[in-house]
Amino acid sequence: MSPWDFWIDVGGTFTDCIARTPSGELLPIKVLSSGVTKGQVEEVQGTNRIVDLSRRGEPKEFWTGYSVRFLDDHGETIATAKVSAFHPRMGVLSFEQMLPPSVGPGTRFELSAGEEAPILAIRTALALRLTEPIPAVNVRLGTTRGTNALLTRRGARTAFIAHREPRSTTFVRSRYPKT
Repeated sequence: MSPWDFWIDVGGTFTDCIARTPSGELLPIKVLSSGVTKGQVEEVQGTNRIVDLSRRGEPKEFWTGYSVRFLDDHGETIATAKVSAFHPRMGVLSFEQMLPPSVGPGTRFELSAGEEAPILAIRTALALRLTEPIPAVNVRLGTTRGTNALLTRRGARTAFIAHREPRSTTFVRSRYPKT
């Protein structure tokens, strides 16, 4: 069987990916270029579990090992935790530690493994947990992030210096007088 093929464009906000399965099926995937996945608490169960209905149907134990940051209304971190189990049928994330009372229904959160967005897109397509290695795949990676930085003149000041050796020692006299 041929390996999976991935065409990935990393943009300023989103990373777009088209994955082609070994059987030729095309799968579009879109993740945040920051590499985080956002969610919202629907319900708190017990002292260390939350329900996020948008997580339902994702691969079993996919989020196990990921870090989570719970955010207040201003986007500031109010608590952090590590996912110890994920149950996709109900969208339940379980954590290694107890959650503080400040985490309740409506609390926004971000899941992250510290991996770059293209890796998250590949893991998503292959339904690979964090502990599973990525097999041999074909990847074509492009970025609009650098192009956008150049066009908008944002980012670090950069100079491009090139030097080329002359091809010959023949000098051409200019037809224009020196000024």
